[in-house]
Amino acid sequence: MLDASLQKLAFSFNSGNIVLDNFLRSEEAINPYVGRTYIWLSDDQTHIIGYYSICTGCIM
Repeated sequence: MLDASLQKLAFSFNSGNIVLDNFLRSEEAINPYVGRTYIWLSDDQTHIIGYYSICTGCIM
């Protein structure tokens, strides 16, 4: 699960969709009142490979 300690990795993530990238970099991505964001990390845990987020009222 994405948290503040891993959010720095979000700034090097590039999905090709600026809206999705901006969400991952935002405070909403780690806000438990908004939802939960789960990330898939590389084997060495230095890069985010993908993510999904379950939010109140939406799926990102």
